[in-house]
Amino acid sequence: MIYWKARKQVLQYLKSSQDYELTYNNPNSTSRLQIYTNADEMSLDNRKIVSRYTFILNGAAISWLSKQQEIVSLSTTKAEYIALTYTAKKAIWFCNFLSKLISPITFPLNIYNDNQFTISLTHTKLDQFYARTKHIDIHYHFIHKKTKDGLIKITYCSTKITTDILTKPLSSYKFKPLIRTLGLISA
Repeated sequence: MIYWKARKQVLQYLKSSQDYELTYNNPNSTSRLQIYTNADEMSLDNRKIVSRYTFILNGAAISWLSKQQEIVSLSTTKAEYIALTYTAKKAIWFCNFLSKLISPITFPLNIYNDNQFTISLTHTKLDQFYARTKHIDIHYHFIHKKTKDGLIKITYCSTKITTDILTKPLSSYKFKPLIRTLGLISA
């Protein structure tokens, strides 16, 4: 029964969104690459992190991901920190690719995130929060190093983050503004 209801909702969504298309070079958009990342470890029964990101260029999404990680999260901060690491790795690779394909992308890359403690963690000495972060594996501190090196800049944005559209059930009044930020416009 629950699967039937989910299938019905998917079909209703597809029917209602069939007239939308990705529109690049939106006159109201910025030509600078915008990167949004978020994580959620509470929505799944197994407590594994769902990391998600969206890259927006010229007013439309050019890359996005919503993926369950193999890690069980102990805190929201850890989940967000790990998502930032995955996003930063992808962003650096992607910008190097775009630089060769189109034109050079300037650093630092600005990644938007909605967790203020996670953002502060990327800017402070790691030993300052050692008691609260010692469970975060060392290879996730990649984001800390790239922030310190000036390649990545993490900026706070509100909880209505573009990546929410990838995994959260949203009401139409929250959903519609987010699809516009992805560059989806009714034809």
